Amino acid sequence: MTTRKTLDRTAERGLSPGEVTLPRNDSDRAMLEGYRTLVEHMPGIVYTARAGEAGQWLYASPQIESILGYTSEDWCSDATLWFRCLHPADRDRALADEMRCLETGEPLDSEYRMVARDGSVIWFRDHATMVVSEQAGGDHFLHGVMLDITDRKNAEAKVREGQMRLTEAQRLAQMGTWEYELATGRITFSDELYRICGVPPDGFDPSFEGALELVHPSDRPLVERVFAEVSRDPKPFDYQLRIQRPDGEVRTIDNHGDLVFDDYGQPVRMVGIVQDITERKRAEGALRQTHEQFQSIIDNSPSVIYAKDRTFCYLFANREFGRMFQVEPETMIGKSDETIMPLDVAGRARASDRRVLEDGEIVQEEEVIWRRGGDRTYLTQKFPLRDTDGEIYAVCGISTDITERKAREQELRAEVDWSIRVREAVRESKLVLHSQPILDLETNTVHQEELLVRMRGGRGLEDLVMPGEFLPSAEKFGLVQEIDRWVVAEAVKIAKHRPVEVNLSGKSIGDADLIKLIETHIRNEGVDPGNLIFEITETAAAENLEAARDFAWRLRGLGCGFALDDFGTGYGTFAYLKHLPVNFLKIDMEFVRYLAIDPSDQKIVKSIIAVAQNFGVQTIAEGVEHETTLELLRELGVNYAQGFLIGEPKPVEYVTAR
Repeated sequence: MTTRKTLDRTAERGLSPGEVTLPRNDSDRAMLEGYRTLVEHMPGIVYTARAGEAGQWLYASPQIESILGYTSEDWCSDATLWFRCLHPADRDRALADEMRCLETGEPLDSEYRMVARDGSVIWFRDHATMVVSEQAGGDHFLHGVMLDITDRKNAEAKVREGQMRLTEAQRLAQMGTWEYELATGRITFSDELYRICGVPPDGFDPSFEGALELVHPSDRPLVERVFAEVSRDPKPFDYQLRIQRPDGEVRTIDNHGDLVFDDYGQPVRMVGIVQDITERKRAEGALRQTHEQFQSIIDNSPSVIYAKDRTFCYLFANREFGRMFQVEPETMIGKSDETIMPLDVAGRARASDRRVLEDGEIVQEEEVIWRRGGDRTYLTQKFPLRDTDGEIYAVCGISTDITERKAREQELRAEVDWSIRVREAVRESKLVLHSQPILDLETNTVHQEELLVRMRGGRGLEDLVMPGEFLPSAEKFGLVQEIDRWVVAEAVKIAKHRPVEVNLSGKSIGDADLIKLIETHIRNEGVDPGNLIFEITETAAAENLEAARDFAWRLRGLGCGFALDDFGTGYGTFAYLKHLPVNFLKIDMEFVRYLAIDPSDQKIVKSIIAVAQNFGVQTIAEGVEHETTLELLRELGVNYAQGFLIGEPKPVEYVTAR
């Protein structure tokens, strides 16, 4: 229903009579039906639309109802529905992607979320090509496919068959008859022909000239020419023309005529049958437009689309097919897979083709195909194409590149695996602490040490997993606070013997229960709270400065120290000193590593030292690896140094109390 209305509107935009011909044989109709079936089996929403926030959708494939809950008619009749259904957070980006496609002519490849009618949120990957229509005044249209990439559907999601099909825009035409007496020049119409022409019998001049007045002005020369030719050379005639009713309505008719001869072989009259084919012509225009839209969608689709006959030879292939196999698609017609694929690959393709052609199955499979730049993974769906009798005459395949989706799935599985390992490590005591000494540059003695968490691997005590491998997954899956709590408990025990620095994640800054836990451990272990220095990164403080300030002051209230790690890397670096009760600034190793040879680093470090001294804050330089760097830091006035030159991290049980 929606497609018919959309196509009727498209036809009204300008196909004149005679420009298109309705497919008249079963082969043509089967091919058109094949295109239609092809599009309705694509694993996504095939569409044609203008770009922009209020861009009118000219076509949306029936899958839109099963995915978003809106019918094609809803979608095409409301130009704002696409924008309104866009997730608010994705609207600007989706519109920007469309505008970039419009301005540069590059294909659209955009990912965004949409809110379905039932409120569910669905991710789409929108592949489209900007096409300039020659039949729409040069308008720009997006021809493309919106692929559902929601994780929960993943690879097992099957393409839902469309519930609506385009109906033939055609009705049985009603017919009228006419007679023209050559001797008298009088013309007579049947009652039905009067109705077709929209004139009453008593309001019509029954002459050739009167009949000519009913013809559309542009078609009158055609009628006069045919009449003259038949007068010179009497023979049957058949042509199409337009009539214009008195109310201005234009109708298209088929006029079939012949001559009647007397006993002497002389023509005495013309007789004819007129059929009103207005609806048929509109349907032809609509079908032609539909065919061109489908062909444009297929040619510009980012998916590989092709069809093979029952002998496994190609009937057609789209441009993406040509790009995949480095061939011109037209050259593949009549050829088989063996001409472009290794024999083993061609054999597997033929086996699945046979299942479709012989059993009518819909086959879905993954294939890895080498393309320029490396292997690509494709999800291929094959389905039968049927003729008007329902017989399978071809197999159609649609292959969609899912390489990036597969990679994201693997990354997600890896993250889930890490989350499981982290949970086991916390539960089964597989976390361990290492410590790295921090040198007092004035006394040249170790003043305190930084505690660093590690996770035991599965290959013995020496197999350790560094925090950069497991902490990101722990943060993503909400496990990092468990790790922080474990580290705090262990750190308090060590602090009974010596001062230690404890790293806390940004997630723990706003955790009021953690402060209570620290206080409880300090009281139970009888620890001097001054031996505990808690440090957070400058980035974590910047993300929630209010929470960081509250957290730091509560630590200060317990008597603990507070250090700001990675200092100098943020935008509001010095401003944090105004808000946070900082005891130590840890100068990021980015400014320390090449300090001895980089004047810019020296200027930055001098600035940090000067500001720290003004605020009464001590400084710790991280990442010290060379003696020259250590001496320069001492000269500049840094209080403490930390790095491999001072000492590498070692298990805490190997670090003796001072």
